[in-house]
Amino acid sequence: MLAALDKYGPEPGYEQALHSLDPDATVAKLVKAHVAQDNPRVRGYIDRVRKDGSRALVQARMEGIQTIYAKSVEYEKMLRDSRPTFAQGAVVKTIDSPSGFPVVMSAYQMVQMMAQDLANACPTFSGVAKIARGTLGY
Repeated sequence: MLAALDKYGPEPGYEQALHSLDPDATVAKLVKAHVAQDNPRVRGYIDRVRKDGSRALVQARMEGIQTIYAKSVEYEKMLRDSRPTFAQGAVVKTIDSPSGFPVVMSAYQMVQMMAQDLANACPTFSGVAKIARGTLGY
């Protein structure tokens, strides 16, 4: 994707549109359109796109994919490392104890965190790109 961008360049006028985005107005539009949550990270995405233009959109998507992959590998390793604990019955004792069930909760929280990161990043960058193009009707 970066090679294609370097070879052919962005759409005419697109870089100018990206650099002229107003972060406050863009965040408000994304939140109102239910594309992103009202989150300080959204402003960081927009600032990055304003600074680096269309290249940031491509790089951020690739970084998002790499981050999700790394978290998936981490999650798989955590589950694999927990197998002996499951086999020895230690998890059942933990669940029955007053402290709750940390192994189950940590796995659930990690999956939820991965899903939330993906849910925030992908549509946000897509929304920024569409707002720059004017295709969201603004």
